Amino acid sequence: MTAGPINPTNLNTLKGASTVAIKTGDKIENLSLYDSEKELRNINEWSGKRVLIAFFPGAFTGVCDNELCSLDSFSSFLDDLDAAVIGVSVDSPFVLKNWSEQTKTNITFLSDYNREWIDHLGVEFNDLGGLSGYRVANRVVIIIEADCTVSYRWDPERPGVLQDYDALKPKLP
Repeated sequence: MTAGPINPTNLNTLKGASTVAIKTGDKIENLSLYDSEKELRNINEWSGKRVLIAFFPGAFTGVCDNELCSLDSFSSFLDDLDAAVIGVSVDSPFVLKNWSEQTKTNITFLSDYNREWIDHLGVEFNDLGGLSGYRVANRVVIIIEADCTVSYRWDPERPGVLQDYDALKPKLP
């Protein structure tokens, strides 16, 4: 099943559905989440640019800290391509702000505390750290092109596996 464009109308009809996994070729449009400053941000703000969305389970965890270092380095590569990096987790905006300040990163963090994006984009991971019922984002990477089309999606088997950002560079002309 192809999800088609994801927008607020589709999200409302998907509420009762299980997970819709966004695939290469699908469009992602008009989705909003709060950033670390508690400002509502819409994915359309970056239309016309390539966007790398890096989902991660949670701030202040060892693997996520390592990924943040890799992403921060990779974001300078993406700047040269006029692209943006967005990090998304289920952490609150308050936690993401603190993490951003402590790590001194320039990445935009969005809070999916209601788990809307992880449910509807198919990036959910259950029972993280053996905590029954603890639902977080898996460490999924999605690249959206300037026309809102997904050109790349990487899904690890488990959140402890990191994307090799250096291997991703040749796929970004």
